[in-house]
Amino acid sequence: MASRFLLSTLALLLFMAASTVPLYFLVKTVDEDKKGTVGIIFFVVVGVLMLPFMDWCAKHIFYFKGDGKPVAEEALRKELMSINLYDVPIMATEQGNTIEVTWNYLDEKWQGVMVSKGITEMFKVTLRFDPSRHLVTMLDTQGTINWGVHGRVASWSWFRGIYMNFAIVKSSTIRESYKGAYGENMFDTARIHNPVMNTILNRGWDVRFAMF
Repeated sequence: MASRFLLSTLALLLFMAASTVPLYFLVKTVDEDKKGTVGIIFFVVVGVLMLPFMDWCAKHIFYFKGDGKPVAEEALRKELMSINLYDVPIMATEQGNTIEVTWNYLDEKWQGVMVSKGITEMFKVTLRFDPSRHLVTMLDTQGTINWGVHGRVASWSWFRGIYMNFAIVKSSTIRESYKGAYGENMFDTARIHNPVMNTILNRGWDVRFAMF
């Protein structure tokens, strides 16, 4: 996993280095009084282009092949949604073609645990399905939750990225991950990442990460 992270960092550095070449020639060719404006426009354009570049890198560098014959999409979705059958602080909801997996802040029991532990950092994984390619795209989102009166959610804020807290485990499934007692670090992001990602891979579907 470290090698993938280093590769993505190298790709970003190369992108930034390559961006300085056109900037150099622009500065050399424009009038002195226009250099400031040209520089601002240039960095805005580079910043806009960086997002799709980072998304492209994520989809190609953080790509994992499934193991075995792919199961039907309906079967995979059903297994992923079975998270809701276990007494764990995690819930899965279907949102159109996607499934969202996050902390179970809607359940009074786990809501109370979150409030008592002072949990304000939220983590959500959005799963997008491509049945023609047997591919699931995972989008990681981290944010902050503000608790209101009686533990109700007052407001949300989100930041999207790729969080490296996961490990590939052969034969791991939702049931094997959640059937036992829920111990320490119950709100660790790996508690969502590992069961979800490994279930998908071990059901023959590929997984890739994306920025958007």
